[in-house]
Amino acid sequence: MKLKLIIIMMIGFSLVSCDPAQTIEIENNSNDLSTIKFFFTGTEYYKFDNFVTKDSLIINLDSAEARVFDFGIGTWEIHNSLDSLVNRVERIEIVTKKSTELFESKDQVKSFFWDRLIDDRYRARIIIKIE
Repeated sequence: MKLKLIIIMMIGFSLVSCDPAQTIEIENNSNDLSTIKFFFTGTEYYKFDNFVTKDSLIINLDSAEARVFDFGIGTWEIHNSLDSLVNRVERIEIVTKKSTELFESKDQVKSFFWDRLIDDRYRARIIIKIE
């Protein structure tokens, strides 16, 4: 009986203290092909292995297509992981049929990610919507 109670309490504590999933989600809500380009400083960081490359990451998305990059558990604010991402992104370029948006300075890149950050109890997401 005591063993079952201890196991149930351990499971309960582990579920209560779970960190949310941490992702970057890119959605193309336009009617045409769109491209988002991330240009990096070249520094590597284990947490961003699937996202950060040596120099650039170019993502072409068809209309209504989405891409999700999973960074495991945690929140973007914990252990300065958002700052770590911002320090590795040199420039962001979003190209659509109608326009091209550039985010070039450190402040612009930081605002780009912070403005799109949704950090709730169950998921820490950066949602990039291309209109």
